[in-house]
Amino acid sequence: MTVNNHFTAYELIASDIREKIEENIFKPEQRLPSVLELCSEYNASDSTIRKSLDILKKEGYIYSKKRVGVFVSSIEEKRFILKFNEFSNLKEPVTDSNLVIFKKGPDNKEVRDPRFYHKKYIECHRIYRAGAFPVLYKVDYILYNAHMCLESINAEKWIGEMDLVMDSPAIYKQLALRIEMGEEKIRQAMILAEESILYKIRREYYTEKKSFVGLSEIYVANHDLKLQIHEK
Repeated sequence: MTVNNHFTAYELIASDIREKIEENIFKPEQRLPSVLELCSEYNASDSTIRKSLDILKKEGYIYSKKRVGVFVSSIEEKRFILKFNEFSNLKEPVTDSNLVIFKKGPDNKEVRDPRFYHKKYIECHRIYRAGAFPVLYKVDYILYNAHMCLESINAEKWIGEMDLVMDSPAIYKQLALRIEMGEEKIRQAMILAEESILYKIRREYYTEKKSFVGLSEIYVANHDLKLQIHEK
C-alpha cells in the first residue's frame, strides 16, 4: 500500500475497512478477516493492522470478542454515523486562510465551559476562504501547559502543530451539530446575507484516558456545506 504525505498506512487501512462497513460489504455482526489475513491483504505488518483496528474500535465500527475475533458493530449499537471534516465537507475547496485572533482565554469569571476553570487555554479564531469568499469560521479553545510563555511562541507554528495533534487518531473526537443564526461578529466576518443560516459543528477533544483537552466551534453557511450522514 502506498502512503501519501498526509496519512499513515494504518489510517489508510482503517479508512478502507470503514468504507467497506459503510457500504455494507462487511455486514453487521459479521466477523472480519483475521489480523493475519488483513496483513496479507494490505501487505502490512501486524502492528499496523492492529492500529487500524484500534481506530475503528474507538469510532464504534467494530468490537472484539475475546479468543473469537473482531466483529462489525450492529445497527442497534450504532444507528447513524456523521462524517465531518471542515475541508472535505465544503462544496468549494479552501484556497486561503488567515488568523483573526490568537490570545490567552478569558479568566474564570468569563468562561462559559466549567472544564476551563482554573486552566490555561488558548483561544484561536481563523477564517477560511474559497477564492475571495469566506466559507468557514473556526474557533479553537485548547488547553496548554501552564509553564508555556504565550507571548514568546510563534502563533502560526503552534497552530500547525496543534492541528496535527487534534486530527490524529490518538485524540478522541465528539461531534455535535446544530443550526443557528450565529453571532453578529461571525456573520459579518463571513459576509453573510440576512437570510443565510449557519451550521455550527462543535467538536470536543479527549485523550485516550478521557481527559478533556479542548474544543472547536466551526461555523459554515448552509449553502456552503455538504454533510455525510450514513444510516447503518
